[in-house]
Amino acid sequence: MHLLACFIAIIGGLFILWIAGAVLYLQLIRELFLRRIKAQQRVLGWEEVENHLKLGAGTLIIEQKNQVGVRFWWTPDDLVAGAPMPVIRDFDDLSYAYIAGEPSNPFVAWCFENYLSVKNGKAFFTRLEGLRLPPGPVESDYIIRLYPRAKIVQTVLTRLGG
Repeated sequence: MHLLACFIAIIGGLFILWIAGAVLYLQLIRELFLRRIKAQQRVLGWEEVENHLKLGAGTLIIEQKNQVGVRFWWTPDDLVAGAPMPVIRDFDDLSYAYIAGEPSNPFVAWCFENYLSVKNGKAFFTRLEGLRLPPGPVESDYIIRLYPRAKIVQTVLTRLGG
């Protein structure tokens, strides 16, 4: 009986260590991302982004399905009018089908390469401060209710590179 209890304690301890390692790994990913994006001066405070949204200036990009949570980006560009292909406006329209590590939707790849990439992108990362989001995926409609003039597009994490 004591042997079984020891075995269960060891398994439980290993599980806790695995969870702690996963949490530390995600924190490291967040930190490295923030360092790189700050070094490029591509971070805007939410208050500034919020002012743009109220005026209907630029576009808020909601990056869903990210291993470290949802990311929010803002660009002065009007992606709704200026993207070379149809944009994704609603979470339900996002495609999570990846073939050989590439997104199946051309907008996802274009948005990443031109706006979200740490290497080549030009959008500004922001954190929603003081805005309580409902649980689950972030729906454009929720943000539009708060900022009726805002232009919003949705995308997902892509594996095209940094």
